Amino acid sequence: MKAVSLLPACAALFGAAIAAPVRLNADGVWSNVLPLPLSPISGAVTPTGELLMWSGNSPGGWLYNDADKQNGDRTYYSVFSLDTFLGQQPIQLQTTNTVEMFCPGTSNLPDGTILVNGGSSVLVQTDSWLSFGMSFNANLKFPYAGPNGEEKVFHAGPVKNLHDISVTKNMYSPGRVFKAGGATAYGELNSGVGMATRAQAYTITFKDLPTGGRVVVKASGNMNRARAFGHAVVLPGGKILLVGGKTNLHLFEDTNGVLEPEIYDPTTGTFTLLAPMNVARNYHSLALLTKYGNVFVAGGGAYPNSCSVAGQAPCTANVHFNGQVFTPPYLSQGQVRPAIVTVSGTTNAQYGGAKVLHINDILTVKANGCGGGGGAGCTYELLRIASETHSVNNDQLRVPLQINTRGGAANGDTMAIFAADKAFVMAGYYYLFAIAPNGTPSVAATVQVIR
Repeated sequence: MKAVSLLPACAALFGAAIAAPVRLNADGVWSNVLPLPLSPISGAVTPTGELLMWSGNSPGGWLYNDADKQNGDRTYYSVFSLDTFLGQQPIQLQTTNTVEMFCPGTSNLPDGTILVNGGSSVLVQTDSWLSFGMSFNANLKFPYAGPNGEEKVFHAGPVKNLHDISVTKNMYSPGRVFKAGGATAYGELNSGVGMATRAQAYTITFKDLPTGGRVVVKASGNMNRARAFGHAVVLPGGKILLVGGKTNLHLFEDTNGVLEPEIYDPTTGTFTLLAPMNVARNYHSLALLTKYGNVFVAGGGAYPNSCSVAGQAPCTANVHFNGQVFTPPYLSQGQVRPAIVTVSGTTNAQYGGAKVLHINDILTVKANGCGGGGGAGCTYELLRIASETHSVNNDQLRVPLQINTRGGAANGDTMAIFAADKAFVMAGYYYLFAIAPNGTPSVAATVQVIR
């Protein structure tokens, strides 16, 4: 089996599960549309399980204030838990007066800190935010080790041509990359015509790496809805949620927004439409997997302006100070979750009560609701905690674990990372999901993988 990386996702070990939706639906269930104090353009899941959201130097957009350092070099942000959001508890709007971090590149680093690379500000300082440079890198890049151990990066877009680049960093190589939708160009500001998007999807497979080999690109069929500016979120179990985007590129507008998400099953190669959301999530929206196995979707429409309060000028109706949470079909029909009870390991990571997992370690997990010892039992997966901006999420990585022995709830199941995947697995914080035979995931525990 291979680790899988996706293009466009903690808390204490035994986090409380969010109550099951009242409505049961085989197509998934959306929460109500709930308010946020800003329109998030970028976001990340932290190792403590909270959501970090930020916009620019206004809560609903950004301005290029190069001449006004006092007001220009700042970023609005909020940090909150999913329970706080769904419980409609107050979420504080905060500012960091260092740099204006609209339009950055983002990544969750191995030690749990979040790298914010660039932004539209010209002033570079340091604070609790880690930020440098000044350009947004809208590239889809996946590191791997070459045949002689050299450090390389595979570049998968957004242009048509693929590239192999020699670099000095050593991270990981995904075994498969999923790529879907898009358009022939990025779009035009104030375009009255827009630009048609595409429905095609592709699987990019790394063959015989890291000992050498090649990259194979294969068509994976078409989505039911053409879309660009959407998001691809890998789910526990390996299916891929495609959410948001639009069929015709009008920047900063809800026009032609695709309200229906769909789910891609790599096993069957099929795309299935799901329950529609209430608000279009287009340019400058985001989508992130949570430890509960559901997906936080928010924002959209932020544009160059001093928009501060939703619905008040200069904010337009297209700037969304809100979000929704999607519960996928594996949880939306009243299924009973398995529950992780303990995870082996005597060393605690710095954040969130996570256990440290060295790349060659054997992991023992005790979980209830898996069907008992000796039987089919639960399967187990690591999903890397991620960050996203502008539909770009290079951090997502799903790592199925190899079961060595079955001990059930009493003695625990032992497992390890597949030998073929070890060269590809990036260090950092991961969700650990136990998945019942019917496909229902547990609330995730958290581990820090160290190479």
